[in-house]
Amino acid sequence: MLEFLKNVKPNFNITDIPLKTERLKLDNKSHYENTAIKGLDRVASTQNKVWDENLPQEIIDYIKEIGFKRNECSANINVQYPGQMAPLHRDNHGHACKKLNKKFEDFERVLVFLTDWEVGQVFGCEDKSITKWKSGDCYTFNATDQHFSANTGMETKYTIVISVLKECLKK
Repeated sequence: MLEFLKNVKPNFNITDIPLKTERLKLDNKSHYENTAIKGLDRVASTQNKVWDENLPQEIIDYIKEIGFKRNECSANINVQYPGQMAPLHRDNHGHACKKLNKKFEDFERVLVFLTDWEVGQVFGCEDKSITKWKSGDCYTFNATDQHFSANTGMETKYTIVISVLKECLKK
């Protein structure tokens, strides 16, 4: 279930930080939801990620400010350009499981918005969709929750996606 956790306003502008972004195609093998409709063309589903090992120091420091230590979480930045989407899916927390040598069930997700909401941007989790977020808004949701994101607006949407050990998440 999607829940607001807190707001921790970043003391940086994400657009001023050089990012080592990797462009990924939709993963149809790991996410069965993406193969549910045969012949569906989801070219807008390209993902742009900055993986945990390539996070800039500003982001590492910011994650600590939010309240998470590097040895209790794994994080990445999603860069979603106008016209892109992430279709309904469940995460596998693969990077976090490998980094921390834990099981999928040990994690919960934290989503942090790095920019203020712009018209045309939406994030949804299970039966709830959100808009009008502020930079620094942090939301949690369960590891097994289906979720999606779309940017049909005019501005790039930046979020940090954190897989945190459930025992370390203070609500």
